Amino acid sequence: MSSMTASIYIPIIRVKTTEEFIKNVFQYKNIGEVQTVDFVFNKVKQRYEAFVDFKIYEGSQEATDFINSIENLEEQTKLFYNENNFWPILKNRNPGKKVVNHDYINTSDIIEENNKLKKENERLTKLVAGWSGYEVKQPEYAWADDPAYQVIYPPIRQSNAKYAKSR
Repeated sequence: MSSMTASIYIPIIRVKTTEEFIKNVFQYKNIGEVQTVDFVFNKVKQRYEAFVDFKIYEGSQEATDFINSIENLEEQTKLFYNENNFWPILKNRNPGKKVVNHDYINTSDIIEENNKLKKENERLTKLVAGWSGYEVKQPEYAWADDPAYQVIYPPIRQSNAKYAKSR
């Protein structure tokens, strides 16, 4: 089946929606094969949005109907991903371009930066743990296994402990 490329904008999407889920919906609906999904958070409207680039399945009636619908500005396109829920779909006006808009936060950038910080925290935790007289303790809460939430406690020095006892 031959294909051509298309780009759409989903102006409102659930925070837990994954790239894999979007790919599966487009494939299941016989519309096309998703190439990339860029998730963003709209700071002004306080909602998550997505930009989706995909290869349209030419020859597929579902794909033809979908493309005709997003090209028709008089029609509101809705893509139902299950029986009761849908995504409103608009044509991406800037396909292939990363437009800098300070009202948006690209969530993939946040994830990438978070991963860098976790690695740096792991490195610093190991460094501090190697110092004699210090130990790394895990706090007792749900994220205790996440290195980003480790807390470093200095030990009670022997001289301070003896001083405290003699008082």
